[in-house]
Amino acid sequence: MTDTDRTGEPMNQPLVRPQPLGVLDGTAGLLLVPPGDGAVELLTAMAELGRPDDWGAAGAVLAATEHDDIDAALAMLGDGVDDVINRLVLLPTPEHLEAALAAAAGDRLRTAVVAAAAYVSNLSEFTVEPLGARRVV
Repeated sequence: MTDTDRTGEPMNQPLVRPQPLGVLDGTAGLLLVPPGDGAVELLTAMAELGRPDDWGAAGAVLAATEHDDIDAALAMLGDGVDDVINRLVLLPTPEHLEAALAAAAGDRLRTAVVAAAAYVSNLSEFTVEPLGARRVV
């Protein structure tokens, strides 16, 4: 899958998004499925079935999280952009927030996930104003 720009033209980059809403509870619902073998199939199965019977390699971190094995999920993460963001989701610390912000820099979709993870983890505060949200901390 690819994202499109405002004209509808493909941007030639993988579409980055959390898994379908409502599959995993709480902050775990912000976990990203990195592009790779089985990612599209996993996201499709999750959209159709919710929690799949077979998470596959693409969903290993999600499966560990689903089974409340956060240590195993963290151990599976590497140094990729999505892994750095997922580390913030699973273990929110100021250091992980700083790393995730740096990893997501310039990518509006990943930055939105980082902002949401920081907010729900009480690592930042936002105020809502008539023209949108403004970061205050």
